[in-house]
Amino acid sequence: MPPLLAAVGDKLRAVSWDREQYPDFLWSCWHLANGDPHDLVKLVKYMDRIEEIIGPDRAGFPEHWILTGRLSNFEAVPEATRARVLGEMRSRDIYDTIVPEDFAQALGMYPSAPGRWLIQPWLDAGMRIDPESARRGLEEVTAAAMGGRNPVATRAKASVFRQYVHAGRISMPSELRDEWRDVIVRYPMETTSEETSKVETFIRASFGAMEGAREEREAGGEGSSAWPQTFWRSNWSLFPCRRHEAPRAQPILSDDDRAAVESAYREMKADIKALHERFLQLADTTDPDIFNPDRYEVLTGIVARVLRYLNVYIGYPALWTMEHGAPLLRSVVEARIIIRYLAAADVDSDIFRRFKAYGMGRLKLLKLHFEEYLAAEQNPHEDMIAYVEYLEALVNQDIMEEFQDINLGGNFAGKDMRKMAAEVGLEREYRLLFAPASSNVHGEWSVIDEYALERCRNPLRLRHRIVRREVNGPIGGMVVDTVVEFASLLVDEYEQATSHGRTLTGSSGSE
Repeated sequence: MPPLLAAVGDKLRAVSWDREQYPDFLWSCWHLANGDPHDLVKLVKYMDRIEEIIGPDRAGFPEHWILTGRLSNFEAVPEATRARVLGEMRSRDIYDTIVPEDFAQALGMYPSAPGRWLIQPWLDAGMRIDPESARRGLEEVTAAAMGGRNPVATRAKASVFRQYVHAGRISMPSELRDEWRDVIVRYPMETTSEETSKVETFIRASFGAMEGAREEREAGGEGSSAWPQTFWRSNWSLFPCRRHEAPRAQPILSDDDRAAVESAYREMKADIKALHERFLQLADTTDPDIFNPDRYEVLTGIVARVLRYLNVYIGYPALWTMEHGAPLLRSVVEARIIIRYLAAADVDSDIFRRFKAYGMGRLKLLKLHFEEYLAAEQNPHEDMIAYVEYLEALVNQDIMEEFQDINLGGNFAGKDMRKMAAEVGLEREYRLLFAPASSNVHGEWSVIDEYALERCRNPLRLRHRIVRREVNGPIGGMVVDTVVEFASLLVDEYEQATSHGRTLTGSSGSE
C-alpha cells in the first residue's frame, strides 16, 4: 500500500498509515473494527460527549488542541481535567462503552502508551491484564485497520475530518462546500457506493493535508510522537510471530507428479544429448587455425562451458526453479550475447586475444592474492601451497605472467553487458532474462524477498519478514525448457560464427 504523502511546509514526506499513524488511532479503530458504518456515528458521539464534559474552558490544553481520537490527543489533556472526565463518564454510565474492557486490556500491555489514563478506572477496579485476551483483541483490530484505504482506516480519518469541520478549523470555497455538504452529511450510512467512494477519496486526501499541517505546527515537520515506534517494537517481545498455516508447495511429488517430472527429464536429457553431439560435430569439423587459434578457442570454449553446465544441471530436478536455475539461465543468455558480439568482429581482430587476456589477468591477480596470503602465514597448509603452484602453472601456460596485464574493468570489451546486447540485437533477451537472472545471482533484495523470506502472519508484528523455513519450492520444466531453448540458439550462433572455417569433408582434428 503506498504511503500517504503529507505536505510539510514546502516539502512532501511519505507517511505510512500502518507504521506511523495507526497506533495513535488505536482507540478510534477499536470502535470501528467491526466494519459497521454506524460505528462511525457512535464514535463521533463518544467524542462529542467527552468534548461536552471538558467544556469550553481549555486552560492548560495545547493551543490548537482538538479531540480527534488519537491516543496522543488524549495524552495532551491536562492532569487536572483527566479525573473530572473519567468521573463524569462513570457518573453518566458511559465509561464502559467509551472505554471498553477489551480495549483496556490491550492498552494495558503498554505501560508508556499515551492516553493510558483512560483505563485507570478499570485498573482501580482490580482488572488484571490478560496477555492472551489483549493479543486476540489487538490482532483483530490491527488486521482490520491495516492498509490505510480500508473502511476502518478511512472512517478513523473521517472522524478526524469531522472534528476539524465541527471546530471550524476547515473552510472550503463555496462552490466546493455546496457540492460536498449534502453527501458528507449522508456519509456513510445513506450514501450510494459511488458517493461513498468519492467521499472517502476526498477524506483521505484532506487527511493528508491536515496531517502535514499538524506535523509542521506541533513538531516543526519532524513528527510528533514516539508512540508508534514504541508500539511496534514492544510487540516483538509481547507477541510471537506466526507463519503461513499452509507451507508452500514442496518438491515432494505425488506419483503422478513424479512420473511427469521423470518423463520431462528423459525428454530434455535426450534433447540436451542431441544438442551436445551436434555441437561436438561442429567443433570437430571446424578449422581452428592452429597458427592463431584464439577465435576458435574462445567461441568453442564459451559454448562448451554452457553445455557442460547444462548436462549436469538437468540431472537435478530439485533445481528446476527460477531461484536455483537463474545462474544457468544467466550464463546461457550471456554466452549468446558474447558469441554474437564476438562473431561480428573481423576474423583477425585482437578482441579474442583480449578476451583471453582479461580472464588470465584476473587469474593472475588471484594467484598474487594467494601468494600474499601464504607469505603472511608461518606454517601454510600444504594443500594451499599446492593450489598456488597449480594457479601458477595455469597463469603461465601460454604467456609468462610478467607479460600479462591485469584489467580491473568490467569485462574484456570495456562496456557493460546491456550495451553489448543492444549492439547485437539482443536487448529484449537482456531485459527479460539476463537482468532478472542477474538479480538472483547477485542476491539482490527482490530475490531475497521472494525466496528467502516470508511475511509474518501476525498483524501485531507489522507483517515484518522472517526466514522462510522451507528451502525448496515447486519445481517445473519451464526454466529448463528456456535454458535448453537458448542453448540451442547458442549452438546456432556458434555454427554461424564458425562456418567460414568448417571442414565439411575429410578428416577432423579429433578422434
